[in-house]
Amino acid sequence: MRRYAFAAVAALLLAVVAAGLVPLLAGWEEGDDLAHAWTRRGPVAIGAAGGVAALFLLTWLLLVYNGLVLVRNRVGRAWSLVAVQLQRRHALVPALTECARGYAQHEGELQELVTSARLGGAGPPPAGEEAPDATSVRAGTEAAQAQARAFEALVALAEGHPELRADTVFARLQDEIVDTEDRIALAREFFNDSVTIMRDRVRTFPGFLVARLGRFPTGELFAADGLERAVPRVEPVG
Repeated sequence: MRRYAFAAVAALLLAVVAAGLVPLLAGWEEGDDLAHAWTRRGPVAIGAAGGVAALFLLTWLLLVYNGLVLVRNRVGRAWSLVAVQLQRRHALVPALTECARGYAQHEGELQELVTSARLGGAGPPPAGEEAPDATSVRAGTEAAQAQARAFEALVALAEGHPELRADTVFARLQDEIVDTEDRIALAREFFNDSVTIMRDRVRTFPGFLVARLGRFPTGELFAADGLERAVPRVEPVG
């Protein structure tokens, strides 16, 4: 879309020149000089050039605007992918905690750890396909960090309980969370790439001219904390 926009600008300049010269040359009569020809046909040439300029300017605005809308929609889709995976992890942490609950029920400190992990921190962001604002992205990052801390607490719990490490249900749920971490990392990468493209469009010419009129956001990058590509893995004993 950016290439089309620059091509439209170049075409606009050529069209304005052509629209001004054609009526002028069409009214040229033998023996005329430029001053006489301009006197007779100048207003027509100006009108034609103005009409062509307005048409191409409108085309240029539409191209740039549509390009910004496409990028904004891409940011929204990328955000939806991140939110879906955070919701999946948010559901897995309580399940993993319930599995570990019996192993820590007689130990006060570990019981508090499990209770804290069971809460899973802040809830995940909604999975709509609207481009998120900065507040939503920060809230999503905080939720991801809280989920990561909860899982790390459960890993620490499993380290002190070999019987929990050997539990097949715990191991299966842990594998699910590790797989979710990989999905979150990929979705985050796609989201941040999309936001970077959006930022480039709204901060460079000619996009920033249209972005200001359309109030397009620059977007907020999703922080890496709590979104590591892999989490510590506890191998079953025996």
